[in-house]
Amino acid sequence: MPWWWSDQYDATVQAMGTAPAGALQEALDVPSGLIVLSMIGDRLVAACGATHGPGIARAVRAAGPVIAAKARLDLDAVHATAGDLAGLAALLRAAVRPH
Repeated sequence: MPWWWSDQYDATVQAMGTAPAGALQEALDVPSGLIVLSMIGDRLVAACGATHGPGIARAVRAAGPVIAAKARLDLDAVHATAGDLAGLAALLRAAVRPH
């Protein structure tokens, strides 16, 4: 799965997966930055984020197993995290756990 990161001065940018044409881009405000989740239906296909400092890393890395498993992701639950990166990462990890 494609993954990359870059430090640009005091900002960190990371991305996981590939967003095909036609994917819905869901932009979420997070502390000192932004994360964009790319969705096809209820499936996460990519995540990209940028923050000042390394705060985005955990959430973007947590997206990898969700993308690989083609797991369903509830956008209402994502929005309920209200930009909390730790909460978002936990939600992403839970999406691939057996129910």
